[in-house]
Amino acid sequence: MQVLVLAEQQRHEIDRLEKDEDDPERLKHLYEVDHALTMIRRTARELRVLVDRDENETGGDATSLLDVVRMAASSIESYSRVRIATVAELAVPSYAADDVASMIAPLLDNATRYSPGTVDVGVHPTESGGVIVRIADSGIGLGEYHVRTLNAIMNGDVPPLDEHAARHTGFPVVHRLAHRHGASVTFSSRPASDSSHPSGTTAVVSLPAHLVCDPPAPAPALGEPAAGGRPQAEPWAPAP
Repeated sequence: MQVLVLAEQQRHEIDRLEKDEDDPERLKHLYEVDHALTMIRRTARELRVLVDRDENETGGDATSLLDVVRMAASSIESYSRVRIATVAELAVPSYAADDVASMIAPLLDNATRYSPGTVDVGVHPTESGGVIVRIADSGIGLGEYHVRTLNAIMNGDVPPLDEHAARHTGFPVVHRLAHRHGASVTFSSRPASDSSHPSGTTAVVSLPAHLVCDPPAPAPALGEPAAGGRPQAEPWAPAP
């Protein structure tokens, strides 16, 4: 928690420096520092998830699914190779936005590490009112046994923390967060079009309906009708 607090303090300072910086080269270096700080924040959150000390945020507005995917992508090293495709114009409630981003981030990280090309992300609504987040890479794919093993682990109970989970935090974090929110994660290999060998791995995160909501509506401009149909009054202001 101390690491998270320090990272948040530094983030506000870096935001201020970026806003006031006009030199492109210095701004580029600030962005690199900002990205490193984002990865530190992600690591601290994952450690808190693993030891069940992570609290949900309850305040604030819902976060659009597009912004949730961007949050996840920005917290991995090879973020520039993530290509965001179609994303449903829906949102995640404020209490779950960080957790959903933390579920997607390790999957993106794993895909970019083992895939030479871009990693595609799409988010699509389901008939049940939820959404699926589809992450597809172009790597060598997973063997049938590995796919079955991973899916069995993700669909089973959350195991106690051990040395393996401490060394490889990604999938254990995904497992715990999916279990916490009633989501599911499945993996599959895609065969190449010209042979029977795998040509990539697809990870699908299924978010239930209670994790999906309408995006927050922008505040109407002065004079525009508000939700009740009446124009908003101009705010009081002192005389010049």
